[in-house]
Amino acid sequence: MDQKSIPLITVEEHHEAFYVWSYAARQQLIAPTGNSLLHVDEHSDMSAGRFKHPIYHLNGDLEAVRRYTYAELRIDTFLSAAIVRGLINRICWVKQEHNGSTGKDVEMYIRSFNDDGKKLIIAPMPADEGQQETLESVRAQRFVFSRAHTNEMPAMPDTILDIDLDFFSCAGNPYKQHTLSIEVSKEQYDEYVSNPYHMLNYHFTRISADKKDDRHYFIINDYDEIYLESTYVDEDTIRKRIDLFISELQRKEIVPQLINICRSRHSGYTPADQWEFIENTLVGELDKIYPVKVVPFHTI
Repeated sequence: MDQKSIPLITVEEHHEAFYVWSYAARQQLIAPTGNSLLHVDEHSDMSAGRFKHPIYHLNGDLEAVRRYTYAELRIDTFLSAAIVRGLINRICWVKQEHNGSTGKDVEMYIRSFNDDGKKLIIAPMPADEGQQETLESVRAQRFVFSRAHTNEMPAMPDTILDIDLDFFSCAGNPYKQHTLSIEVSKEQYDEYVSNPYHMLNYHFTRISADKKDDRHYFIINDYDEIYLESTYVDEDTIRKRIDLFISELQRKEIVPQLINICRSRHSGYTPADQWEFIENTLVGELDKIYPVKVVPFHTI
């Protein structure tokens, strides 16, 4: 790859970015540790991960990283995984409309419960120096977190530009909008129907049971209506948001080392009728301001 070019890698869902960054570090496209991240997304994706196998066991082997990405990570825990591994030490979350204040750097840390690498804990750095020293003994990683609107994006060193298409238009929460049918055994069906305190009643927004031709199903989100949220916008608004985003990248002279784009179409956060339009328009505009080199995800 031309050293002057900026690799642009598109993934389907956001947890795959963890593998992309691990690959990029292995290929010396980004630094192995201490990178800054412009996280351009409708969602923070800053949930603390909980894993079955310790994340500390990853040693840079890309095949092991790939397996871990799909087996252990979720679309809201890949950032905590990247931070605890040291890949990222500064995150600026760029959103269309933040509910709280923006532009303030917050000193944070991440560690794992009992230092086992399985249950992660994220919290602000304590002011007490003694407590800070204690964190050093449990492999805590320090990082800086901030929030910004498009016109507040900071120019940071060693920047990865991490873009989710739902930043430009978001269908809302797909877990509340889409019905999912899961076939189960008759015994599981009977147990659920007969027990009003079945544990599944406390794990989903709504679940019901159905039977058709001697086959049994659990129906998750068994609703009749779909309520579009205000984050879903029309194509004219999408174009304006992309134009503003591109102009701000230019105005701030932000030159990323790597660009990764997440479609979020299978999860349903990016509208099914808009994801392709958003991606094509965005990539076309990025290509005008950067010497991008598109790298297909399946080739890495």
